[in-house]
Amino acid sequence: MAKVSVDFGLTLKIPGKDFEMLKPSVSFTDIDTEGDVEAQIAACVAAVPKIQEAAEGALAQSVADLSGMAFEGGGWTAAFNVYKVNRQKWEASVLGEITRLGDELVKLGGEPTLKKKEATT
Repeated sequence: MAKVSVDFGLTLKIPGKDFEMLKPSVSFTDIDTEGDVEAQIAACVAAVPKIQEAAEGALAQSVADLSGMAFEGGGWTAAFNVYKVNRQKWEASVLGEITRLGDELVKLGGEPTLKKKEATT
């Protein structure tokens, strides 16, 4: 039985902070390639938001225990959520602009730059 693991991470500047960074990482480990991979991925994705707040609290407590500094309310999860929302808005605006320019190109007799996906239900 083969198993696969995947790990992704980012390092981001926390909005409004000068010298604080956010380094979220997500790992899906021991995915059984002979089992229902889609169901295993769905279970992993569903678990992430359930544990991220608890993980942030545990990290803040660990930093406080090791350093003696109070780290309560670090807000890493909230900062990453702000980043995700801003990123989604940016992606939507870029796609909208590409679509608009493609429509203008078609009006001028050119070929469309993007193929529109058909809606799936």
